[in-house]
Amino acid sequence: MERVNWLSRVLTFAAVIAVVLASAYFLSRGGSGQAPGQIAAAPAAAPKGTTGATTSAAPQAVQKGTPARSTAGGTVPAGAVAGRAPANAAPAVAATTNPYFDQTVLMSQAFGLEMISRRLTLIDRYTMSAPLLRQVRKMPHIDFARIHGTLRTRDPQLADEMFQAMWAVIDAAANGGDVPGTMAKMKGILATARDTLISPAFQRTTVYKGALAIDLLLAGDGVAEAFEEAFVDPAEYPNGWVALQRVKQLWAELEPLANEAAKAEARSALAALDTFYPNPVPPASMAATGHIGEDAEAEAQHLANIIEQVVQADLFPGRDLIRLTEHLTALTGTACVAYDTGEDYIGQETAYAVGHHYGQQLIGLLGIMNPTLNAGIVELLGKLVSVDDLMDEPPELIAAQQARQRQRGPILDDDDDDAPTNEPGWIYCPDLEFLMQKALTTLRG
Repeated sequence: MERVNWLSRVLTFAAVIAVVLASAYFLSRGGSGQAPGQIAAAPAAAPKGTTGATTSAAPQAVQKGTPARSTAGGTVPAGAVAGRAPANAAPAVAATTNPYFDQTVLMSQAFGLEMISRRLTLIDRYTMSAPLLRQVRKMPHIDFARIHGTLRTRDPQLADEMFQAMWAVIDAAANGGDVPGTMAKMKGILATARDTLISPAFQRTTVYKGALAIDLLLAGDGVAEAFEEAFVDPAEYPNGWVALQRVKQLWAELEPLANEAAKAEARSALAALDTFYPNPVPPASMAATGHIGEDAEAEAQHLANIIEQVVQADLFPGRDLIRLTEHLTALTGTACVAYDTGEDYIGQETAYAVGHHYGQQLIGLLGIMNPTLNAGIVELLGKLVSVDDLMDEPPELIAAQQARQRQRGPILDDDDDDAPTNEPGWIYCPDLEFLMQKALTTLRG
């Protein structure tokens, strides 16, 4: 009987050890009790720097002291994912010559990833000042918001690691910390995130490279816009300089496809753009350069036209504004569904894609045709996303916004637009969709 009892105790002890080992294995594989694709419900605070480089809430952020986890390349500290293959590879993308209609959100994600890379270049190339840190801090906010929803759906752990890594780089740059170490980790995570979101095969296509180059030339914080904004805030100038260097890299990959005439025109356009950005640092006085803010736009637009012709794709969705507005209205409806089902990150990601094209293509014309309607759309977009880098606000829009602040017009069915911006997106998105439908009616005449 004593032998039986002893054997029973041994077997029980072995069973307990097996359960512990199984649990440890599960945790080492990234198990968190959260189903794949589930949206995090309660964000946790990210670490704060000591010079005002504070972080915003990090969704289920990986904290310091997290045990090492297993990867395909061996055991590494949590967050150090440089070089690892994506846990969930990006789906294949069908061939397209119209990416801004066929892959609207994907191209917005591509721009967000590219801007994160550009912010890292700022840290690499420049001594951080308070104004430049403001530009860099867009990385975990505006840029990350373009990709956060899909990234969290496909790899929640990678989303947390990326958020933490961005703030680690910023804190190191602001406080004299380990910039090389945090930068190396962040670049590895960024590479993994890019392949998680965008098929590597699509990244290699000329259409993808051409679209990315055009966005870097013309979109917010790009070559043309940064030069114009530098007359107000010189810290914008480095954004344009690093964007131009990336455009040159992309053009070098596309140039073999061009004929001699296109090559010559592109060289001329790039030389002209170099006159606006002769040095990495801004001049002591932008006014003393002899240029005005809008001067860079013509050459940037000219180079964008050449790139579009070389890659043989439709890379200017604003050619058919009615079709574009129809598309953005439908996309707004998609964002509203995401907000309604609690997938706020997906909704915000989609709203950024809408704002990206509204700010580039529609804001000018609609601001002339119906300034009040235009101001309402911009205002509601601002409840969902940060519009500072999306909208090139003409004077008539600013005047209309000020008028709406003085006296609210009957543009909305209720007063939801008076609510603070930290309220859920489902409050504002239906009104935005309604105004987008009104914009479509306005354009149709």
